Amino acid sequence: MQDLMTSFVKSIQELFRYAYPGFLFLALLKLTGIEGPCFGTDILGPSSQLWSSIVIAILLAFVIYTIHRFFIHEYILLALFMFGVTAPGYKCKEQYNIPNILKWILFSSMVFVVLNVIFQFAKIKIGGFDISYLWVVSLIINFTVIILFIYKSKYLNYYKKFVIRRANTENGFSRYMYNRWGHVHAIGITFWLPMIVYKYGIEFGYENGLIFKFKTEFWIAIVILLFVWFWQLISLSYVERGFFMKE
Repeated sequence: MQDLMTSFVKSIQELFRYAYPGFLFLALLKLTGIEGPCFGTDILGPSSQLWSSIVIAILLAFVIYTIHRFFIHEYILLALFMFGVTAPGYKCKEQYNIPNILKWILFSSMVFVVLNVIFQFAKIKIGGFDISYLWVVSLIINFTVIILFIYKSKYLNYYKKFVIRRANTENGFSRYMYNRWGHVHAIGITFWLPMIVYKYGIEFGYENGLIFKFKTEFWIAIVILLFVWFWQLISLSYVERGFFMKE
């Protein structure tokens, strides 16, 4: 009976984890007043339209969660590994497998990418100079440095050992970390997805929604979410590092 209850709770958590981003997206469309086929301000219309919205939300959730989990989150984990914050990163740092010059080149290229994202989002121009093409250049440079860093630091080998160790450890800690990381992913998605929808609303003239009436409160909430997201990313990495110190 206990195993059945545990499986049921885990299934609910899995459903929430993978469905949440899609329904968040539809809720944001509602709050921004954006309209579109099968979703938007008329989401709570006829039942057929409601079911279409649910199907779209589930499909969108898969795409959004995949982008966050396997691109954005892994990108941040690479940075934390680089500075020895994660358990595998700490082990790598102890064994001096991260060339210092390569570490700072990777860090600089990551900063370059983040600045380009900010510039593109805010439409910032440097002296009237169009920097849009720098987005592609920054990605190519960063991708090249990442491949070199992964090869030189044996990044995949360290994470392989860490994943095997974590899979073989006692269930209580594994379940705890699984749930905590799920919350972190939800916070991260709740941080960056509203900004994309907000940007879309500005670009295409949908500024009648609730979010645009409370812009100050919206951006305060975004800043708080950013702080909480990174605080949790770092703190959970330290928790895992402490647990596997005796590896």
